[in-house]
Amino acid sequence: MVLWIKLGFLAIKQVAKPVAARIKASARTSDTFRKLILAVGQRLHRNTLQLDRIAEGKGVEYYMSQKSSAKKAAAEAEATRLHDEKEAREFRRLDARVTELSESERDTRQSSWFAFAGR
Repeated sequence: MVLWIKLGFLAIKQVAKPVAARIKASARTSDTFRKLILAVGQRLHRNTLQLDRIAEGKGVEYYMSQKSSAKKAAAEAEATRLHDEKEAREFRRLDARVTELSESERDTRQSSWFAFAGR
């Protein structure tokens, strides 16, 4: 009895894999699915914003204006600039750390060489 149940579940899993792959492939190319997911994501974002406003003690905002394309482009440019500045700071910090480590490694090698040569 248990063996038949296990075999049944195994068969269901094997059949479900290609079906799921087909559904995923059609979802990637479907415009209606993309629009549906976009609407769900926007709704979740709006709900999160409203909950944050309520948690901060502000009132509920009943209308959220859409950003104009110029404002959107400016916001994207600012975000990109800030991201690039952050990456540049991290790169400089990493470069300084690598230089520091390589110098300390070189000093360690030289001191061990002098200690070895002095024997």
